[in-house]
Amino acid sequence: QLFNNLAGNVSVSEIYAVIDGFAPEKGEVPFFMYDTVLVTDLKKKEEEKVKTPDTPEQSEEEEYAFYKIQLEEFRSSSIEFKYSDDLNWIPASSSSIMRTCDNAQYLSIKNGQVADSFGIVYSVPFFNYTGKFKGLISAVIRKNVIEAILTDMPVVPITEEDQKKVVEAKVQLTKSASNFGLLRKNKPVFFSDRRVSPENHFEQFAMNVVSSKVENEHAYYEKLQIQDQDEWYLFYDFRDEPWAKGVKELTKILFLKLTLLGFIFGTLLFVRYSQKKKVRDVASQIHQSISTLTQALLNASNEAQGNSKTLSELSETLSSSTSEIASSVHLVQGSAQNNLTLANEAKDHFDEMKEQITQGEMQIDQLHEAMELILKSGEKIKELLKITKDIDEKAELINDVVTKSQLLSFNASIEAARAGEHGKSFSVVANEMTSLSKLTGDSAAQIISIIKVARGAASSVYEQNSKSINVGEVCVNKLSAIIKDISTKAELVASQISAVSERSGDQNSSMVQIGQTVEMIQKVALQNESLAKKSLDLGKILENQTKEQSKAVKQISSLID
Repeated sequence: QLFNNLAGNVSVSEIYAVIDGFAPEKGEVPFFMYDTVLVTDLKKKEEEKVKTPDTPEQSEEEEYAFYKIQLEEFRSSSIEFKYSDDLNWIPASSSSIMRTCDNAQYLSIKNGQVADSFGIVYSVPFFNYTGKFKGLISAVIRKNVIEAILTDMPVVPITEEDQKKVVEAKVQLTKSASNFGLLRKNKPVFFSDRRVSPENHFEQFAMNVVSSKVENEHAYYEKLQIQDQDEWYLFYDFRDEPWAKGVKELTKILFLKLTLLGFIFGTLLFVRYSQKKKVRDVASQIHQSISTLTQALLNASNEAQGNSKTLSELSETLSSSTSEIASSVHLVQGSAQNNLTLANEAKDHFDEMKEQITQGEMQIDQLHEAMELILKSGEKIKELLKITKDIDEKAELINDVVTKSQLLSFNASIEAARAGEHGKSFSVVANEMTSLSKLTGDSAAQIISIIKVARGAASSVYEQNSKSINVGEVCVNKLSAIIKDISTKAELVASQISAVSERSGDQNSSMVQIGQTVEMIQKVALQNESLAKKSLDLGKILENQTKEQSKAVKQISSLID
Protein backbone atom coordinates (compact mmCIF):
# COMPACT_ATOMS: atom_id res chain seq x y z
CA GLN A 1 0.00 0.00 0.00
CA LEU A 2 2.93 2.30 0.73
CA PHE A 3 4.24 1.67 -2.78
CA ASN A 4 0.82 2.25 -4.37
CA ASN A 5 0.34 5.53 -2.48
CA LEU A 6 3.68 6.89 -3.68
CA ALA A 7 3.31 5.52 -7.21
CA GLY A 8 -0.02 7.38 -7.45
CA ASN A 9 1.91 10.67 -7.38
CA VAL A 10 5.20 9.87 -9.09
CA SER A 11 6.64 6.89 -10.94
CA VAL A 12 8.56 5.16 -8.13
CA SER A 13 10.79 2.25 -9.17
CA GLU A 14 11.08 0.46 -5.82
CA ILE A 15 10.29 0.81 -2.12
CA TYR A 16 12.80 -0.69 0.34
CA ALA A 17 12.87 -1.26 4.09
CA VAL A 18 16.44 -1.70 5.35
CA ILE A 19 17.18 -2.72 8.95
CA ASP A 20 20.11 -1.12 10.78
CA GLY A 21 23.15 -3.41 10.58
CA PHE A 22 22.43 -4.30 6.93
CA ALA A 23 25.44 -6.16 5.47
CA PRO A 24 25.07 -6.76 1.69
CA GLU A 25 28.67 -8.03 1.54
CA LYS A 26 27.42 -11.09 3.48
CA GLY A 27 24.67 -11.74 0.98
CA GLU A 28 21.97 -9.94 3.01
CA VAL A 29 19.04 -8.28 1.23
CA PRO A 30 16.62 -5.57 2.46
CA PHE A 31 13.88 -6.54 4.94
CA PHE A 32 11.28 -6.02 2.21
CA MET A 33 11.20 -4.50 -1.28
CA TYR A 34 8.26 -3.75 -3.56
CA ASP A 35 8.07 -2.57 -7.15
CA THR A 36 5.54 -2.43 -9.96
CA VAL A 37 6.15 -6.05 -10.91
CA LEU A 38 5.39 -7.27 -7.38
CA VAL A 39 2.21 -5.28 -6.78
CA THR A 40 0.46 -5.46 -10.19
CA ASP A 41 -0.34 -8.02 -12.85
CA LEU A 42 2.89 -7.06 -14.65
CA LYS A 43 4.60 -9.97 -12.92
CA LYS A 44 3.27 -12.36 -15.53
CA LYS A 45 4.47 -10.07 -18.32
CA GLU A 46 7.86 -9.84 -16.64
CA GLU A 47 8.13 -13.62 -16.57
CA GLU A 48 7.10 -13.86 -20.23
CA LYS A 49 9.97 -11.64 -21.40
CA VAL A 50 12.56 -13.62 -23.31
CA LYS A 51 16.09 -13.01 -22.06
CA THR A 52 19.01 -13.05 -24.48
CA PRO A 53 22.74 -12.43 -24.12
CA ASP A 54 21.95 -8.80 -25.05
CA THR A 55 19.49 -8.41 -22.14
CA PRO A 56 21.10 -6.35 -19.33
CA GLU A 57 21.24 -7.87 -15.86
CA GLN A 58 19.75 -5.95 -12.96
CA SER A 59 22.31 -4.29 -10.71
CA GLU A 60 21.66 -3.41 -7.05
CA GLU A 61 25.25 -3.01 -5.83
CA GLU A 62 25.30 0.80 -5.79
CA GLU A 63 21.90 1.02 -4.05
CA TYR A 64 22.91 -1.50 -1.38
CA ALA A 65 26.26 0.23 -0.79
CA PHE A 66 24.55 3.59 -0.35
CA TYR A 67 22.08 2.18 2.21
CA LYS A 68 25.01 1.49 4.55
CA ILE A 69 26.06 5.16 4.22
CA GLN A 70 22.55 6.42 4.96
CA LEU A 71 22.17 4.05 7.94
CA GLU A 72 25.40 5.41 9.40
CA GLU A 73 24.21 9.02 8.87
CA PHE A 74 20.92 8.42 10.73
CA ARG A 75 22.55 6.31 13.44
CA SER A 76 25.29 8.87 14.17
CA SER A 77 22.70 11.65 14.51
CA SER A 78 21.25 9.82 17.58
CA ILE A 79 17.74 10.65 16.44
CA GLU A 80 14.78 9.30 18.46
CA PHE A 81 11.08 9.15 17.65
CA LYS A 82 8.83 11.79 19.15
CA TYR A 83 5.14 12.66 18.92
CA SER A 84 4.72 16.07 17.31
CA ASP A 85 2.20 17.95 15.19
CA ASP A 86 5.13 19.23 13.10
CA LEU A 87 6.52 16.36 11.00
CA ASN A 88 9.46 18.43 9.76
CA TRP A 89 11.54 16.98 12.60
CA ILE A 90 11.80 13.75 10.59
CA PRO A 91 15.10 13.90 8.66
CA ALA A 92 15.51 12.75 5.05
CA SER A 93 18.49 12.01 2.85
CA SER A 94 18.88 11.77 -0.92
CA SER A 95 21.69 10.13 -2.86
CA SER A 96 23.75 11.18 -5.83
CA ILE A 97 22.74 9.87 -9.27
CA MET A 98 23.54 6.15 -9.38
CA ARG A 99 22.72 2.89 -11.15
CA THR A 100 19.40 1.40 -10.02
CA CYS A 101 18.00 -2.07 -10.62
CA ASP A 102 15.15 -0.69 -12.78
CA ASN A 103 15.85 -1.69 -16.41
CA ALA A 104 12.43 -0.59 -17.71
CA GLN A 105 14.09 1.65 -20.34
CA TYR A 106 17.45 -0.11 -20.55
CA LEU A 107 16.60 -3.19 -22.59
CA SER A 108 19.70 -3.78 -24.69
CA ILE A 109 23.40 -3.82 -23.88
CA LYS A 110 24.34 -3.17 -27.50
CA ASN A 111 21.77 -0.57 -28.51
CA GLY A 112 20.63 0.84 -25.15
CA GLN A 113 22.12 3.28 -22.70
CA VAL A 114 22.94 2.14 -19.16
CA ALA A 115 22.27 5.75 -18.06
CA ASP A 116 18.56 5.09 -18.70
CA SER A 117 18.58 3.02 -15.50
CA PHE A 118 20.19 5.76 -13.39
CA GLY A 119 18.28 7.45 -10.56
CA ILE A 120 18.40 8.62 -6.94
CA VAL A 121 17.52 7.07 -3.57
CA TYR A 122 15.40 9.11 -1.12
CA SER A 123 15.22 7.75 2.46
CA VAL A 124 13.61 8.49 5.84
CA PRO A 125 14.19 6.66 9.18
CA PHE A 126 11.76 4.43 11.09
CA PHE A 127 11.84 3.41 14.75
CA ASN A 128 11.07 0.49 17.06
CA TYR A 129 8.43 0.45 19.81
CA THR A 130 10.82 2.15 22.26
CA GLY A 131 11.45 5.10 19.90
CA LYS A 132 14.99 4.07 18.94
CA PHE A 133 16.29 4.22 15.36
CA LYS A 134 15.57 0.89 13.66
CA GLY A 135 16.26 1.36 9.95
CA LEU A 136 15.18 3.30 6.89
CA ILE A 137 12.45 3.33 4.24
CA SER A 138 13.73 4.23 0.76
CA ALA A 139 12.08 5.20 -2.50
CA VAL A 140 14.05 4.79 -5.74
CA ILE A 141 13.21 7.27 -8.52
CA ARG A 142 14.81 7.04 -11.96
CA LYS A 143 16.41 10.08 -13.59
CA ASN A 144 14.19 9.66 -16.67
CA VAL A 145 11.07 10.13 -14.53
CA ILE A 146 12.27 13.54 -13.31
CA GLU A 147 13.35 14.46 -16.85
CA ALA A 148 9.83 13.61 -18.13
CA ILE A 149 8.27 15.88 -15.48
CA LEU A 150 10.58 18.77 -16.45
CA THR A 151 9.61 18.38 -20.13
CA ASP A 152 5.88 17.93 -19.30
CA MET A 153 5.79 14.46 -20.85
CA PRO A 154 4.20 11.24 -19.49
CA VAL A 155 7.53 9.44 -20.08
CA VAL A 156 10.81 10.00 -21.85
CA PRO A 157 10.05 8.17 -25.14
CA ILE A 158 12.87 5.62 -25.40
CA THR A 159 11.24 2.21 -25.94
CA GLU A 160 8.34 1.29 -28.23
CA GLU A 161 6.09 1.01 -25.18
CA ASP A 162 7.08 4.56 -24.20
CA GLN A 163 6.15 5.81 -27.68
CA LYS A 164 2.70 4.20 -27.31
CA LYS A 165 2.16 5.97 -23.98
CA VAL A 166 3.03 9.33 -25.57
CA VAL A 167 0.62 8.69 -28.45
CA GLU A 168 -2.14 7.56 -26.07
CA ALA A 169 -1.65 10.71 -24.00
CA LYS A 170 -1.94 12.78 -27.19
CA VAL A 171 1.21 14.73 -26.34
CA GLN A 172 3.51 16.17 -29.00
CA LEU A 173 7.19 16.39 -28.19
CA THR A 174 8.43 19.94 -28.76
CA LYS A 175 11.30 20.45 -31.18
CA SER A 176 13.23 22.66 -28.82
CA ALA A 177 14.62 21.48 -25.47
CA SER A 178 12.98 22.43 -22.19
CA ASN A 179 14.78 25.16 -20.27
CA PHE A 180 13.75 23.81 -16.84
CA GLY A 181 16.31 22.24 -14.53
CA LEU A 182 16.18 20.60 -11.09
CA LEU A 183 19.32 20.82 -8.98
CA ARG A 184 20.65 20.02 -5.53
CA LYS A 185 23.03 22.69 -4.39
CA ASN A 186 25.76 21.62 -1.95
CA LYS A 187 26.20 18.00 -3.05
CA PRO A 188 25.61 18.79 -6.72
CA VAL A 189 22.91 16.80 -8.53
CA PHE A 190 21.36 18.14 -11.76
CA PHE A 191 18.41 17.04 -13.90
CA SER A 192 17.46 18.59 -17.24
CA ASP A 193 16.20 17.82 -20.74
CA ARG A 194 18.73 15.52 -22.44
CA ARG A 195 18.28 17.50 -25.66
CA VAL A 196 19.97 20.60 -24.21
CA SER A 197 23.17 21.24 -26.18
CA PRO A 198 26.43 20.69 -24.24
CA GLU A 199 27.61 24.00 -25.72
CA ASN A 200 24.92 25.72 -23.66
CA HIS A 201 26.70 24.73 -20.41
CA PHE A 202 23.27 24.58 -18.78
CA GLU A 203 24.34 22.77 -15.60
CA GLN A 204 27.36 25.02 -14.94
CA PHE A 205 25.28 28.15 -15.63
CA ALA A 206 22.50 27.00 -13.26
CA MET A 207 24.90 26.04 -10.46
CA ASN A 208 26.74 29.37 -10.71
CA VAL A 209 23.52 31.42 -10.66
CA VAL A 210 22.07 29.57 -7.64
CA SER A 211 25.37 29.63 -5.74
CA SER A 212 25.80 33.38 -6.29
CA LYS A 213 22.39 34.06 -4.64
CA VAL A 214 22.04 37.10 -6.92
CA GLU A 215 19.18 37.73 -9.35
CA ASN A 216 20.18 37.10 -12.96
CA GLU A 217 18.53 38.82 -15.93
CA HIS A 218 18.76 35.59 -17.95
CA ALA A 219 17.40 33.09 -15.38
CA TYR A 220 14.85 32.48 -12.64
CA TYR A 221 15.12 30.00 -9.77
CA GLU A 222 13.13 29.12 -6.66
CA LYS A 223 13.96 27.01 -3.61
CA LEU A 224 11.67 23.98 -3.26
CA GLN A 225 10.06 22.89 0.00
CA ILE A 226 11.65 19.42 0.01
CA GLN A 227 12.57 17.72 3.28
CA ASP A 228 16.23 16.82 2.74
CA GLN A 229 19.65 17.41 4.26
CA ASP A 230 20.46 19.59 1.25
CA GLU A 231 18.68 22.39 -0.66
CA TRP A 232 16.79 21.72 -3.93
CA TYR A 233 16.00 24.39 -6.54
CA LEU A 234 13.83 24.61 -9.65
CA PHE A 235 15.72 26.59 -12.32
CA TYR A 236 14.60 28.24 -15.58
CA ASP A 237 17.03 29.47 -18.25
CA PHE A 238 15.67 32.02 -20.73
CA ARG A 239 18.92 33.06 -22.41
CA ASP A 240 17.79 31.59 -25.75
CA GLU A 241 14.04 32.24 -25.54
CA PRO A 242 12.49 33.51 -28.83
CA TRP A 243 10.83 36.47 -27.14
CA ALA A 244 14.22 37.62 -25.77
CA LYS A 245 15.65 37.42 -29.29
CA GLY A 246 12.61 39.35 -30.60
CA VAL A 247 13.29 42.21 -28.18
CA LYS A 248 16.91 42.38 -29.35
CA GLU A 249 15.86 42.41 -33.01
CA LEU A 250 13.32 45.20 -32.41
CA THR A 251 16.03 47.29 -30.75
CA LYS A 252 18.31 46.66 -33.72
CA ILE A 253 15.57 47.63 -36.18
CA LEU A 254 14.78 50.86 -34.34
CA PHE A 255 18.48 51.73 -34.37
CA LEU A 256 18.66 51.10 -38.12
CA LYS A 257 15.54 53.19 -38.65
CA LEU A 258 16.95 56.16 -36.76
CA THR A 259 20.24 55.83 -38.65
CA LEU A 260 18.40 55.72 -41.96
CA LEU A 261 16.28 58.78 -41.16
CA GLY A 262 19.39 60.72 -40.16
CA PHE A 263 21.12 59.60 -43.34
CA ILE A 264 18.16 60.74 -45.50
CA PHE A 265 18.02 64.12 -43.74
CA GLY A 266 21.73 64.63 -44.34
CA THR A 267 21.27 63.68 -47.98
CA LEU A 268 18.54 66.30 -48.49
CA LEU A 269 20.79 68.97 -47.04
CA PHE A 270 23.60 67.80 -49.25
CA VAL A 271 21.37 67.92 -52.36
CA ARG A 272 20.27 71.46 -51.54
CA TYR A 273 23.62 73.04 -50.83
CA SER A 274 26.07 71.07 -52.99
CA GLN A 275 26.99 71.53 -56.59
CA LYS A 276 24.79 69.66 -59.06
CA LYS A 277 27.49 67.54 -60.62
CA LYS A 278 28.99 66.45 -57.36
CA VAL A 279 25.52 65.86 -56.06
CA ARG A 280 24.81 63.37 -58.84
CA ASP A 281 27.98 61.43 -58.22
CA VAL A 282 27.58 61.38 -54.48
CA ALA A 283 23.79 60.92 -54.68
CA SER A 284 24.29 57.78 -56.71
CA GLN A 285 26.36 56.34 -53.89
CA ILE A 286 23.86 57.62 -51.31
CA HIS A 287 21.01 56.05 -53.27
CA GLN A 288 22.80 52.72 -53.33
CA SER A 289 23.58 52.93 -49.60
CA ILE A 290 20.03 53.97 -48.75
CA SER A 291 18.63 51.12 -50.86
CA THR A 292 20.89 48.65 -49.08
CA LEU A 293 19.89 50.01 -45.65
CA THR A 294 16.22 50.01 -46.62
CA GLN A 295 16.40 46.39 -47.76
CA ALA A 296 18.22 45.46 -44.54
CA LEU A 297 15.54 47.28 -42.55
CA LEU A 298 12.81 45.44 -44.49
CA ASN A 299 14.51 42.09 -43.90
CA ALA A 300 14.95 42.85 -40.20
CA SER A 301 11.29 43.88 -40.02
CA ASN A 302 10.19 40.60 -41.58
CA GLU A 303 12.40 38.63 -39.20
CA ALA A 304 11.07 40.59 -36.24
CA GLN A 305 7.51 39.82 -37.35
CA GLY A 306 8.41 36.13 -37.62
CA ASN A 307 9.90 36.15 -34.12
CA SER A 308 6.90 38.04 -32.79
CA LYS A 309 4.54 35.52 -34.38
CA THR A 310 6.54 32.65 -32.87
CA LEU A 311 6.52 34.38 -29.48
CA SER A 312 2.75 34.89 -29.77
CA GLU A 313 2.18 31.22 -30.55
CA LEU A 314 4.45 30.11 -27.72
CA SER A 315 2.72 32.52 -25.33
CA GLU A 316 -0.70 31.19 -26.35
CA THR A 317 0.51 27.62 -25.82
CA LEU A 318 2.01 28.53 -22.44
CA SER A 319 -1.19 30.32 -21.43
CA SER A 320 -3.30 27.31 -22.43
CA SER A 321 -0.96 24.90 -20.61
CA THR A 322 -0.91 26.99 -17.46
CA SER A 323 -4.72 27.18 -17.56
CA GLU A 324 -4.89 23.39 -17.64
CA ILE A 325 -2.29 23.16 -14.87
CA ALA A 326 -4.25 25.71 -12.82
CA SER A 327 -7.42 23.62 -13.23
CA SER A 328 -5.55 20.48 -12.17
CA VAL A 329 -4.05 22.30 -9.20
CA HIS A 330 -7.50 23.48 -8.11
CA LEU A 331 -8.80 19.90 -8.35
CA VAL A 332 -5.85 18.56 -6.33
CA GLN A 333 -6.28 21.41 -3.87
CA GLY A 334 -9.95 20.47 -3.43
CA SER A 335 -8.93 16.83 -2.90
CA ALA A 336 -6.34 17.90 -0.32
CA GLN A 337 -8.99 19.97 1.48
CA ASN A 338 -11.34 16.96 1.49
CA ASN A 339 -8.55 14.78 2.88
CA LEU A 340 -7.96 17.35 5.61
CA THR A 341 -11.68 17.41 6.48
CA LEU A 342 -11.91 13.61 6.55
CA ALA A 343 -8.78 13.39 8.71
CA ASN A 344 -10.22 15.91 11.17
CA GLU A 345 -13.54 14.02 11.29
CA ALA A 346 -11.69 10.74 11.91
CA LYS A 347 -9.75 12.44 14.68
CA ASP A 348 -13.03 13.60 16.28
CA HIS A 349 -14.45 10.05 16.07
CA PHE A 350 -11.35 8.63 17.72
CA ASP A 351 -11.58 11.24 20.46
CA GLU A 352 -15.17 10.09 21.13
CA MET A 353 -14.04 6.44 21.10
CA LYS A 354 -11.24 7.33 23.50
CA GLU A 355 -13.80 8.89 25.88
CA GLN A 356 -15.96 5.76 25.67
CA ILE A 357 -12.92 3.57 26.36
CA THR A 358 -12.18 5.71 29.44
CA GLN A 359 -15.75 5.20 30.65
CA GLY A 360 -15.39 1.45 29.98
CA GLU A 361 -12.25 1.38 32.13
CA MET A 362 -14.20 3.10 34.95
CA GLN A 363 -16.98 0.47 34.65
CA ILE A 364 -14.36 -2.28 34.85
CA ASP A 365 -13.00 -0.70 38.03
CA GLN A 366 -16.52 -0.64 39.50
CA LEU A 367 -16.95 -4.29 38.49
CA HIS A 368 -13.74 -5.12 40.33
CA GLU A 369 -15.14 -3.43 43.45
CA ALA A 370 -18.38 -5.39 43.10
CA MET A 371 -16.41 -8.64 42.80
CA GLU A 372 -14.55 -7.77 45.99
CA LEU A 373 -17.88 -7.18 47.79
CA ILE A 374 -19.10 -10.58 46.53
CA LEU A 375 -15.92 -12.15 47.85
CA LYS A 376 -16.55 -10.54 51.26
CA SER A 377 -20.15 -11.81 51.28
CA GLY A 378 -18.79 -15.29 50.53
CA GLU A 379 -16.61 -15.01 53.58
CA LYS A 380 -19.70 -14.06 55.66
CA ILE A 381 -21.54 -17.14 54.32
CA LYS A 382 -18.54 -19.18 55.37
CA GLU A 383 -18.79 -17.72 58.88
CA LEU A 384 -22.54 -18.47 58.87
CA LEU A 385 -21.79 -22.11 58.03
CA LYS A 386 -19.45 -22.25 61.00
CA ILE A 387 -22.18 -20.79 63.25
CA THR A 388 -24.76 -23.34 62.02
CA LYS A 389 -22.30 -26.08 62.77
CA ASP A 390 -21.96 -24.76 66.33
CA ILE A 391 -25.78 -24.59 66.65
CA ASP A 392 -26.03 -28.14 65.39
CA GLU A 393 -23.58 -29.28 68.03
CA LYS A 394 -25.52 -27.40 70.74
CA ALA A 395 -28.77 -28.95 69.47
CA GLU A 396 -27.24 -32.39 69.77
CA LEU A 397 -26.23 -31.53 73.34
CA ILE A 398 -29.80 -30.42 74.08
CA ASN A 399 -31.09 -33.63 72.58
CA ASP A 400 -28.80 -35.62 74.87
CA VAL A 401 -30.03 -33.63 77.91
CA VAL A 402 -33.63 -34.29 76.86
CA THR A 403 -32.95 -38.02 76.64
CA LYS A 404 -31.42 -38.01 80.10
CA SER A 405 -34.29 -35.86 81.43
CA GLN A 406 -36.83 -38.34 80.06
CA LEU A 407 -34.98 -41.20 81.69
CA LEU A 408 -34.85 -39.27 84.96
CA SER A 409 -38.60 -38.48 84.84
CA PHE A 410 -39.35 -42.12 84.07
CA ASN A 411 -37.37 -43.24 87.15
CA ALA A 412 -39.15 -40.54 89.21
CA SER A 413 -42.52 -41.91 88.10
CA ILE A 414 -41.51 -45.42 89.19
CA GLU A 415 -40.37 -44.13 92.57
CA ALA A 416 -43.58 -42.10 92.96
CA ALA A 417 -45.65 -45.20 92.24
CA ARG A 418 -43.77 -47.09 94.91
CA ALA A 419 -44.35 -44.32 97.39
CA GLY A 420 -48.07 -44.73 96.95
CA GLU A 421 -50.25 -41.94 98.37
CA HIS A 422 -47.20 -39.97 99.43
CA GLY A 423 -45.70 -39.94 95.93
CA LYS A 424 -48.71 -38.55 93.99
CA SER A 425 -47.49 -34.97 93.98
CA PHE A 426 -44.05 -36.06 92.93
CA SER A 427 -45.66 -38.18 90.20
CA VAL A 428 -47.38 -35.05 88.79
CA VAL A 429 -43.99 -33.27 88.67
CA ALA A 430 -42.42 -36.29 86.95
CA ASN A 431 -45.17 -36.34 84.34
CA GLU A 432 -44.71 -32.61 83.70
CA MET A 433 -40.95 -33.18 83.35
CA THR A 434 -41.66 -36.00 80.89
CA SER A 435 -43.96 -33.75 78.79
CA LEU A 436 -41.45 -30.90 78.93
CA SER A 437 -38.60 -33.19 77.93
CA LYS A 438 -40.62 -34.56 75.02
CA LEU A 439 -41.50 -31.03 73.85
CA THR A 440 -37.89 -29.95 74.19
CA GLY A 441 -36.73 -33.05 72.32
CA ASP A 442 -39.18 -32.41 69.47
CA SER A 443 -38.05 -28.76 69.24
CA ALA A 444 -34.39 -29.76 69.26
CA ALA A 445 -35.07 -32.29 66.49
CA GLN A 446 -36.78 -29.60 64.41
CA ILE A 447 -33.88 -27.20 65.01
CA ILE A 448 -31.40 -29.86 63.93
CA SER A 449 -33.44 -30.55 60.79
CA ILE A 450 -33.72 -26.86 59.90
CA ILE A 451 -30.03 -26.28 60.59
CA LYS A 452 -29.07 -29.19 58.34
CA VAL A 453 -31.22 -27.84 55.48
CA ALA A 454 -29.87 -24.29 55.98
CA ARG A 455 -26.29 -25.50 56.18
CA GLY A 456 -26.70 -27.59 53.02
CA ALA A 457 -28.21 -24.63 51.12
CA ALA A 458 -25.56 -22.23 52.45
CA SER A 459 -22.79 -24.67 51.56
CA SER A 460 -24.21 -25.07 48.02
CA VAL A 461 -24.55 -21.29 47.63
CA TYR A 462 -21.00 -20.78 48.93
CA GLU A 463 -19.52 -23.34 46.51
CA GLN A 464 -21.49 -21.98 43.51
CA ASN A 465 -20.65 -18.43 44.52
CA SER A 466 -16.94 -19.29 44.76
CA LYS A 467 -16.94 -20.88 41.30
CA SER A 468 -18.84 -17.92 39.80
CA ILE A 469 -16.51 -15.47 41.48
CA ASN A 470 -13.44 -17.27 40.11
CA VAL A 471 -14.89 -17.34 36.58
CA GLY A 472 -16.04 -13.72 36.88
CA GLU A 473 -12.65 -12.60 38.12
CA VAL A 474 -10.90 -14.29 35.16
CA CYS A 475 -13.38 -12.71 32.71
CA VAL A 476 -13.04 -9.28 34.31
CA ASN A 477 -9.23 -9.50 34.16
CA LYS A 478 -9.36 -10.54 30.50
CA LEU A 479 -11.85 -7.79 29.69
CA SER A 480 -9.69 -5.25 31.52
CA ALA A 481 -6.61 -6.36 29.56
CA ILE A 482 -8.54 -6.17 26.26
CA ILE A 483 -9.83 -2.66 27.01
CA LYS A 484 -6.34 -1.50 27.99
CA ASP A 485 -4.95 -2.95 24.75
CA ILE A 486 -7.72 -1.22 22.77
CA SER A 487 -6.95 2.01 24.62
CA THR A 488 -3.23 1.74 23.76
CA LYS A 489 -3.95 1.02 20.10
CA ALA A 490 -6.53 3.80 19.98
CA GLU A 491 -3.89 6.21 21.31
CA LEU A 492 -1.50 5.09 18.55
CA VAL A 493 -4.17 5.37 15.83
CA ALA A 494 -5.20 8.78 17.18
CA SER A 495 -1.59 9.99 16.98
CA GLN A 496 -1.30 8.63 13.44
CA ILE A 497 -4.54 10.35 12.44
CA SER A 498 -3.20 13.58 13.93
CA ALA A 499 -0.07 13.12 11.81
CA VAL A 500 -2.22 12.49 8.71
CA SER A 501 -4.27 15.59 9.53
CA GLU A 502 -1.08 17.65 9.87
CA ARG A 503 0.31 16.30 6.60
CA SER A 504 -3.03 16.97 4.87
CA GLY A 505 -2.86 20.56 6.15
CA ASP A 506 0.71 20.89 4.83
CA GLN A 507 -0.37 19.40 1.50
CA ASN A 508 -3.26 21.84 1.30
CA SER A 509 -0.92 24.78 2.06
CA SER A 510 1.58 23.54 -0.55
CA MET A 511 -1.16 23.23 -3.17
CA VAL A 512 -2.26 26.80 -2.39
CA GLN A 513 1.32 27.99 -2.94
CA ILE A 514 1.58 25.98 -6.18
CA GLY A 515 -1.74 27.43 -7.33
CA GLN A 516 -0.50 30.95 -6.65
CA THR A 517 2.74 30.23 -8.56
CA VAL A 518 0.80 28.80 -11.52
CA GLU A 519 -1.48 31.84 -11.54
CA MET A 520 1.60 34.08 -11.55
CA ILE A 521 3.07 32.11 -14.48
CA GLN A 522 -0.28 32.36 -16.26
CA LYS A 523 -0.31 36.14 -15.79
CA VAL A 524 3.25 36.36 -17.15
CA ALA A 525 2.22 34.19 -20.12
CA LEU A 526 -0.73 36.50 -20.83
CA GLN A 527 1.58 39.53 -20.58
CA ASN A 528 4.04 37.84 -22.97
CA GLU A 529 1.18 37.12 -25.35
CA SER A 530 0.07 40.76 -25.20
CA LEU A 531 3.63 42.00 -25.74
CA ALA A 532 4.06 39.57 -28.63
CA LYS A 533 0.91 40.90 -30.32
CA LYS A 534 2.07 44.47 -29.78
CA SER A 535 5.48 43.51 -31.16
CA LEU A 536 3.79 41.94 -34.19
CA ASP A 537 1.73 45.12 -34.75
CA LEU A 538 4.87 47.25 -34.41
CA GLY A 539 6.60 45.02 -36.94
CA LYS A 540 3.80 45.58 -39.45
CA ILE A 541 3.88 49.32 -38.82
CA LEU A 542 7.66 49.24 -39.27
CA GLU A 543 7.25 47.31 -42.50
CA ASN A 544 4.79 49.88 -43.84
CA GLN A 545 7.08 52.74 -42.83
CA THR A 546 10.00 51.00 -44.51
CA LYS A 547 8.02 50.70 -47.75
CA GLU A 548 7.10 54.39 -47.51
CA GLN A 549 10.77 55.24 -46.95
CA SER A 550 11.65 53.16 -50.01
CA LYS A 551 9.19 55.22 -52.07
CA ALA A 552 10.71 58.41 -50.64
CA VAL A 553 14.18 57.21 -51.64
CA LYS A 554 12.96 56.60 -55.20
CA GLN A 555 11.45 60.10 -55.27
CA ILE A 556 14.73 61.56 -54.02
CA SER A 557 16.57 59.60 -56.69
CA SER A 558 14.26 60.95 -59.41
CA LEU A 559 14.72 64.51 -58.13
CA ILE A 560 18.47 64.10 -58.24
CA ASP A 561 18.36 62.71 -61.78
